[in-house]
Amino acid sequence: MQCKNCRLCSLEVRCPGYALSIALRSFHLKRGGESGQRPLQDVTMATGLVECLKTGKRPSLATMVDFGIETNKHYVALQNATSNGVTAYDLDRVLGDGPAITWLVSGAIRENHPHIQFRTAYDGLVCEMLWPSK
Repeated sequence: MQCKNCRLCSLEVRCPGYALSIALRSFHLKRGGESGQRPLQDVTMATGLVECLKTGKRPSLATMVDFGIETNKHYVALQNATSNGVTAYDLDRVLGDGPAITWLVSGAIRENHPHIQFRTAYDGLVCEMLWPSK
């Protein structure tokens, strides 16, 4: 969902037992139909991650970086989240946004991994993209 006034986006997740509203800090800058943006319907990386999580395979290095998978605990937390209803679509929307990934996973598996935190290589770039230095 995108706010008509500020253009900021959020992901609304509704699963049995929980509901989440997650701020997507830079989604509108990275995705859409403009030049240099990835199309909204392209969920290839997230679909590949879900397949890896289901089969127990190791994701590609690019996938690990984009989703902040630094340890086996991150991998297992994502496995548990997808078992609890998180979809490839949901994962695609939080790709490259560590705090959003953390909220999504923590909301889906709050009992199993309450303190897991995801960080991606892009987290520090968001503020720079929104407020470039002079």
